[in-house]
Amino acid sequence: MQGYATNYGVIDQQVIFNGGNGNSINDISRYASSSRAIGIRYGNQNGDNLGLTAAEVTSFNADGFTINVTDKTEDIIVIYEAYR
Repeated sequence: MQGYATNYGVIDQQVIFNGGNGNSINDISRYASSSRAIGIRYGNQNGDNLGLTAAEVTSFNADGFTINVTDKTEDIIVIYEAYR
């Protein structure tokens, strides 16, 4: 998964995810969003959607940022880098 969020007057965010499972290159799990910074899609060997964990950045403030989890399939840990 690769995602980002910026705030230059308005929050801009985007994420893309490419799963490693599947019977062939045509049957992999993939996900993209221009309104979320975090997005992980779960799929089976046929690339069928089994669930989504996703979140959007809703605000930036003096001590960091706030995210809203919009979809949750299971508990996961997301490791991120933040730059100011």
